[in-house]
Amino acid sequence: MNCQGGSVRITANLEQYERIDTTVSIKQDNQRIHIRMKANFGFLEIKPAYSDGIGKDEQWSLTLNGQSFYSLENKLPADKYKGELSHKCYEDISFNIAVNKGKRQVFDMAKQVKLKKGGLVLKAEKNGEPVFVNGKQVGKTPFSGSVPLCAVIEVGKGKEKVDVVLEHNGRVEYTHEYAYKVLFNRGVEYGNKGNYDQAIEDFNEALRIKPDDKVALYYRAGAYRFKGNYDRAIEDYNAALRIEPDYQDALRARGLAYVGKGNYDRAIEDYTAALRIKPDLLALLFRGVAYYNKGNYDRAIEDYTAALRIKPDHQYALYWRGLAYVGKGNYDRAIEDYNAALRIKPDYLEALSYRGFAYAKKGNDDRAIEDYNAALRIKPDYLDALYHRGLAYYAKGNYDRAIEDFNAALRIKPDHYNALYDRGGMYYNKGNYDRAIEDFNAALRIKPDHQYALYWRGMAYVGKGNYDRAIEDFEATLKIDPNNTLARNSLEKIHQIKARAKSNSYANESYPPPATQANTPNYANVSYGSILTDSRDGKKYKTVVIGRQIWMAENLNYNASGSKCHDNLESNCDIYGRLYNWNTAKKACPKGWFLPNNAEWEGLKSSVHVGNVGSSGYWWSHTDTERSYSAYVLRYVDWSLSYDGKSSLHSVRCLRRP
Repeated sequence: MNCQGGSVRITANLEQYERIDTTVSIKQDNQRIHIRMKANFGFLEIKPAYSDGIGKDEQWSLTLNGQSFYSLENKLPADKYKGELSHKCYEDISFNIAVNKGKRQVFDMAKQVKLKKGGLVLKAEKNGEPVFVNGKQVGKTPFSGSVPLCAVIEVGKGKEKVDVVLEHNGRVEYTHEYAYKVLFNRGVEYGNKGNYDQAIEDFNEALRIKPDDKVALYYRAGAYRFKGNYDRAIEDYNAALRIEPDYQDALRARGLAYVGKGNYDRAIEDYTAALRIKPDLLALLFRGVAYYNKGNYDRAIEDYTAALRIKPDHQYALYWRGLAYVGKGNYDRAIEDYNAALRIKPDYLEALSYRGFAYAKKGNDDRAIEDYNAALRIKPDYLDALYHRGLAYYAKGNYDRAIEDFNAALRIKPDHYNALYDRGGMYYNKGNYDRAIEDFNAALRIKPDHQYALYWRGMAYVGKGNYDRAIEDFEATLKIDPNNTLARNSLEKIHQIKARAKSNSYANESYPPPATQANTPNYANVSYGSILTDSRDGKKYKTVVIGRQIWMAENLNYNASGSKCHDNLESNCDIYGRLYNWNTAKKACPKGWFLPNNAEWEGLKSSVHVGNVGSSGYWWSHTDTERSYSAYVLRYVDWSLSYDGKSSLHSVRCLRRP
């Protein structure tokens, strides 16, 4: 500062220091003057204390005269103070202290520190487990006592931490669940909700606590299996079985994992091993399913029957045995089992749908449709019932209703290959070749190597008169299956047609000609089929393919009970086949073949020449009349459908549906 020489008065005010008012003498330039101010403050230091180190990680809170301070060492104006110290683990401490000028005051709380405590009643999964407080054993479960709020409480020989929140001067009752159990139970709960990834995480943590726990391994394997990770599941089942080789649940479940991989033989080994330990309903059922998937229907039926001896009203055993009987072609026994299953569970969708399927296989399409309708009343979007009802309508010749059902099925599952393929067949049978080709194209995008979709697309191109595209499809079919007789015969027929076209009036026109009624060959709907051998007696029959159906081109000559030869001459049977009453005719066709109904006869009338005895002949239809004593027949004389008494004797032609 600048000032004149001589005496100078100086005053100074500084917070927490005494005011200065003094005179000094200035004798020269740049003279330094030192003025010492007296402090008007002191220091307060709080020395914290902790009992056995409890709560040391958290600092005490300090208030002085109602003002909060974040430090336990503070510079304060000289004054008297009322202090409060608080800590979540300790009782509050109140104190009075004077801070003097220029002095340091120290408050040592050691003699006043007192832990907050609460009452604890601690139980565990079993009595007698040791209880530790801050590392010292204080008792055993069930434990009751006063415990510091911030103490570390542990239980069990492994000293597992107890996560309990105590109440100051209160009482808490707590049952400790070991961390393993919490993780395990939560993993099971996640698995039941379908959250398999989270379930696996919890089982992983549980297994870090108990690496050799067979049950956690078993459940983690189950989560992997439901995710479709069968190899990882099998690893865990193997680990569980190394711990306990006779762990029946793990053997049975490992079998399911092998089924998921398509390894039915290994699955059967596991189910058999499980059954050696003790009789087991589920192992029998699952082994039956494995045999069923291998096509061993007799062994499957044995296992389902054994399961039903254990539990006669087991609806799923009845249902699966029904499937095995369907596999064997024993549709009546299948229907019996489905009936029994439905008596137990009337809304059993699968049993309704497959009973309908069995009725359809018997040629009783109306009864099949009833079952599909019943299933769809329960679940209107039941895909299996919609698709199979469409097939039943197709068998009845009701192509429009069939298309409606296939449409509905495809709205639910747009990539349903069979619905696309069969809807294409319906459009083909209706003569709508463009729509048929669209559906066969869509089906082939899903299964590019499906020979029948290729073949029937070729037939649709024949219907349009596009023989070159048809040839491409027939040749592609033969690359997949060189023994496909339908494709080979069709290809030969098309080449014959094209060869004839070169020598007729089409020679100077663009080829192929338009697919009009006048120039489209009848072959668009008909081709020769392969030879049918009846496994019951070895007799052979020629067949013919009409649209998507395969017909016998000769009358049936199977010696069923009650059947006869015309004029009782065996030589007539060799020429014309045998004669049957209606009830016998319905059951007389070879396995997989059926007595045609009226709609199917109508589709055949203009396509196939059927032999006759003399100038007339009659063939049974599966279609019943409203009269209980009569059924429909096809008359050769005028190709009309009439009816006759069910006890009358007529010929039979059998049909194979796609």
